[in-house]
Amino acid sequence: VGQVTIVAGTGHPPFETFSGTFDMSYVDRGKQFCGHVVLELKNNERGGYSVTGTTSDADGTAVITEGLVTFEGDAWWVDEVLNGNDKGLKVLTTGKFDWSTHNFEGTWRASTGQSGRYTSFESTNVTKTFDSVPVTAVVATPVNPTFTQTPIVTAVAESSSPVVVATANKVTKDMTVGIGIKAPNGTPFISSIQPDGLFATSALRAGMDVQSINSQSMSGKTAGEATQLIKDAVGEITIVAGWNLSVSSPIAVAPIVSAPPAGSDEPEVYVPSYR
Repeated sequence: VGQVTIVAGTGHPPFETFSGTFDMSYVDRGKQFCGHVVLELKNNERGGYSVTGTTSDADGTAVITEGLVTFEGDAWWVDEVLNGNDKGLKVLTTGKFDWSTHNFEGTWRASTGQSGRYTSFESTNVTKTFDSVPVTAVVATPVNPTFTQTPIVTAVAESSSPVVVATANKVTKDMTVGIGIKAPNGTPFISSIQPDGLFATSALRAGMDVQSINSQSMSGKTAGEATQLIKDAVGEITIVAGWNLSVSSPIAVAPIVSAPPAGSDEPEVYVPSYR
């Protein structure tokens, strides 16, 4: 009952990168506060991930200055407030990530001596990229209207260039996600990403070929068919995309940051952002 994930290959590899915006809450001296943390993890090739990012909460905006996360999810990082009344304040966070649910459980300790536990710390908008590893995954995700738990996300990595697996939580059917899709030659690609959309902080980029949406292959699909899958989805949306996935040999050029000019009369199908 619930989600079934089948992974075939050499095993679940470490991420090359992991990024997302985490909503968090905590108690400080008897009062409840909330904020968000933008985290970016990068494989340091030494058995773990380096940590960068920012924190915004009742103390102001802080920058993560150092940190480490192991492949198993054990983590620590230090952020420092750079301006305002609390300029110079440092906070040490320690705890553990659950890679399958995108949750973090842990504690914080400030340089003032105050400390406490995070009462919640989770993300519904996470992007993971993987190095070239022969792994194939099939993910079956149930439709859950209440969506009380974030389903597991697994990668599909067969290309010589990283394949991006981006996920976002679409709570209701009428919520839209802010992605434009074109498919002039039967191969859907991302033509635009709205800065306030669900995938705005993901590693998806305009111009990437879309390999699958919620485990359904996009080969031969029209822009309308690809967009309809997103419109009909409730719960987690998983988009697998990358550069030059429609060709047998990757082209050795730097990825473009915006969509190429339209090469067909097919109209762009655009999914506006929802607020």
